[in-house]
This record gives sequence, structure tokens and C-alpha cells, in this order.
Amino acid sequence: MQVEEKLNELTFKEVEIQQLYTRNHPAYQSLLDKRQQLLREKEKISKAIQNCRILNNKLFV
Repeated sequence: MQVEEKLNELTFKEVEIQQLYTRNHPAYQSLLDKRQQLLREKEKISKAIQNCRILNNKLFV
């Protein structure tokens, strides 16, 4: 899943950025914003998959 890969990449980038900047720095804030965006996207995908499974069960039961 591409979202998971991007989240993992951000985790590694965060380790690097933590050593250079405080959490208030724009670069750090940008990383945190991107993470939140990806987490929302992941949740949206998970809900869509769950809805497909529910629909699939209703159709084939």
C-alpha cells in the first residue's frame, strides 16, 4: 500500500528532522501535516474496504 510506504518514509524523515529542528519549525510542521493527511487517507481507504466487505457479505449471503 502506497500510503503505508509514505508513512514509513515520513517516520525516517522525522528522525532526521528532529535532530535539526524543533517541533515548531516550518519543516517539522510540514512533515506533521503530511503525516496527518496520510493518516486521514489511510482511514478513508480502510472505511471504503470495510464498506465493500459489508456489501459483499450482503450480496452473497
